[in-house]
Amino acid sequence: MIASEQPKGEVLQALCKTAPPLLIFVDDMLYNCRSVAECLPDALTINLLINDDYRALAPKTTPPSVLATGWDHADEIIRRHVAENT
Repeated sequence: MIASEQPKGEVLQALCKTAPPLLIFVDDMLYNCRSVAECLPDALTINLLINDDYRALAPKTTPPSVLATGWDHADEIIRRHVAENT
């Protein structure tokens, strides 16, 4: 978990400089997903929008980020990504 007022991508980029892991980033704010995707293009970024009303108002999730509509859906996306990349 990262709690920072700085752009999340820059923080993760600094943490992953030496040996980048298979990075999966989950956030409900698309701008945080975009920040991570820009700084760490190999990361899987999941825009987790559980609430139907919020999802209808939120910016549309666009690649490279992936939309998850709940934790079970995010779990499926993460498991598939790990299986395909390890």
